[in-house]
Amino acid sequence: MAIVRPKMADGETTSFTGILPVGLWDFKDRSGDYDWADVFLSVELKVEGSEYTRFLELCGRLEKSPSGEVTGGFVLKRLYHFFDLIGFTGGLNLKGEWEDSDGVAITNIAGHLNERFQTGNPIMDTSFDYLAYIYKEEPKQKGGKSYTKVHHRLFPNTTSGTSKMTEHVSWMKGKNFIKEWAGPSLNGATTQQPVMSEPL
Repeated sequence: MAIVRPKMADGETTSFTGILPVGLWDFKDRSGDYDWADVFLSVELKVEGSEYTRFLELCGRLEKSPSGEVTGGFVLKRLYHFFDLIGFTGGLNLKGEWEDSDGVAITNIAGHLNERFQTGNPIMDTSFDYLAYIYKEEPKQKGGKSYTKVHHRLFPNTTSGTSKMTEHVSWMKGKNFIKEWAGPSLNGATTQQPVMSEPL
């Protein structure tokens, strides 16, 4: 009986970790799925050379004033880094509602982003315009499972973007914000990426 193996290009590994070119495959608003998240924007990424997609999740609580107006929150910084990168000029208003830069309400943020900022989907060729850092996260507890995670920050897929991503990841690792697992993967190969130089 024949052995079944996936098709792989020459030199391709099975891990797909590190700094990788990605396309924006799909946007989903999952805010209603979680009580703890005021914002939960899930961005499905198509990884160049891989048949599988990965998910970048921008989620968290909003900080609000006693009157209920939005005043901040770490999730806003992550959202606007992402929006600035893709060219979306809208966002959340003081009430925590989505609107465009002209103040027009956006009732379906996922649909709005899909119509304007997708760079790939099953019926169109994918344009890998961005870079993502994908890594095996250190287990939350000893003996726990390590999951593949997409870091929340993307950069342009350019020479400059690669340099900035490298510096950013190095800084995040140095501050222990990215906790990458140094253990073996399922195929026995180490998943730890080389330490990157130059702080951000």
